[in-house]
Amino acid sequence: MRRRARSVAAGAGAVTVGALVALWCTRADLPPPLPDKADTSAAVAVVATEPRPASDVSHETIRMAPVLTEGRVRVLLRSEVEDRWLGGAGTLTDHDGLLVVTRPLAEAGRAEVARAIGAQVRLQRADGGSCDAVVTGAVALARVDGGGEVDRSAGAAGVWESADASRVIAGDLAVEGSCPGALWVSSASLQRPAMATIGDAGGEVRRDAIAALKARPEYRELTDGSGSEQFEVSALTTGGETVVVARFLAETCTGQQPVLTGFWRAEGGALRFLAAEERVAGIPAAADVDGDGRMEILVQDDVLGAAVLRGPGRYRIEQRAQVDVRGCRC
Repeated sequence: MRRRARSVAAGAGAVTVGALVALWCTRADLPPPLPDKADTSAAVAVVATEPRPASDVSHETIRMAPVLTEGRVRVLLRSEVEDRWLGGAGTLTDHDGLLVVTRPLAEAGRAEVARAIGAQVRLQRADGGSCDAVVTGAVALARVDGGGEVDRSAGAAGVWESADASRVIAGDLAVEGSCPGALWVSSASLQRPAMATIGDAGGEVRRDAIAALKARPEYRELTDGSGSEQFEVSALTTGGETVVVARFLAETCTGQQPVLTGFWRAEGGALRFLAAEERVAGIPAAADVDGDGRMEILVQDDVLGAAVLRGPGRYRIEQRAQVDVRGCRC
């Protein structure tokens, strides 16, 4: 599997990731991923029916949205793109081995994200620090790892057509000063997030989490029953909540990689199931961003993407910023 990785400090230790993908839309707790290797790259918008003066705009509340860093610093606003939102063909550039197409938005697209424009936001860094920024505009974005199958000769239009899984709407950010290691964005109107610590889990917690993961139907579909399975178990902890994350590792062409990750909330000595995801490669960060006592989890999605898990009950992915990977991954 071909990887482009960068190192960042996240939670307790260094995290390595390709390009971060993210996602979120509505409130609902989502399953927390494990501390592994994460990326340093990076909400929803409502249609504005009539233009209003900037002072009269009620801006979109962004709870946790991934940062995207190809070309410039941006925040994920939409995890999907409708054709009617698109303006011109856009431009094609290269960033860290990825082909990146940036397209302007048509009037319908600008209306879709109108309430995000002008929002005051806070970028959260891997080291726990933060930077202030403003959303100044928005574009359609697609990212492709060509893998020898797609290259610059395809042009912006050809690369865009090949990137059907990675098309998103991203907000341009005007950042105060330099903000290295920025991972995710939240509205400045929210309280300061309660950042989770990320550490290994041992003893009974590890034993119970592995047993719970083995009981999942997804695990039974993936295991070969050889008895040589490898697991990693971590705990994400804020002041009032602990989420236990168990990962099943399998041998791939690039070594052992997580192929199934389960999330449980620790409650009174028991584990309450939150989610199971097959594409979680790492957990760059987790935090309670709005003081509701439930953490949102930023995960490395597959190799080069990022996503956000959230939910009041079971977790689900609310935002996802993928990278289309072509050709052989090894």
